[in-house]
Amino acid sequence: FQCCLCREVTLPAGPLYRVAGFSLSLPCAVSGYEGPRTQDFEWYLYREDAGGRQIGVVSTRDAGFPYAPFQSRVQAGEVRVERDSGDKARLIIQRLHADDQGRYECYTPSTDTRFQGNYSSSVVVK
Repeated sequence: FQCCLCREVTLPAGPLYRVAGFSLSLPCAVSGYEGPRTQDFEWYLYREDAGGRQIGVVSTRDAGFPYAPFQSRVQAGEVRVERDSGDKARLIIQRLHADDQGRYECYTPSTDTRFQGNYSSSVVVK
């Protein structure tokens, strides 16, 4: 019997249906990790019209993380990450735009001595 920690990142099951003009709160949790109790979170969006390219939305560790489509909204506080605890955080978009739909990925940079488990999870928001 071998016991090991395997990192697991979880998001709500989708697809999630939201309406432009309303808010989005997307909780993300990480468990089974090594290292500090406060983990970092990075959020990406993959839009269908972007050919599968990754668009950086917001990060807990890098103020320069957001790509151009989100920079002004992050600076204004309309798009942000709120921590529920050291290993739970949520992406908040106060006012959804029509082009905010797509696949959102929550990624947790590794603090583990070995890569085991999954480091990201994604959900479709329509």
